[in-house]
Amino acid sequence: MAEDCLQFQENDQDQYIDDLLLINGSSAGAMPKILVSIDSKTSQLKMTDNSLSHHHNDWIVKFKSSLDPKDIGPIEYAYHQMARQAGVIVPEARLFKS
Repeated sequence: MAEDCLQFQENDQDQYIDDLLLINGSSAGAMPKILVSIDSKTSQLKMTDNSLSHHHNDWIVKFKSSLDPKDIGPIEYAYHQMARQAGVIVPEARLFKS
């Protein structure tokens, strides 16, 4: 998914744009994002069906934009941890290796 986002940004390749738009979670901002579910047993990511009929374990996964430094993920995660340690109420966050 990260590679699809990068290909679209760098080469204006729209081969996967419909798939990426389907899972973007209607989120805004500069970074490409997708809405996924994380399997609590295997930690595997899967597309969410956005159904309200069952309990969700949905997450917004952000990818670096073409303008971000290579290590933007660890930088943002560090800011998240600092905010939490300072007492700011923030949602749970995870840093995934890519």
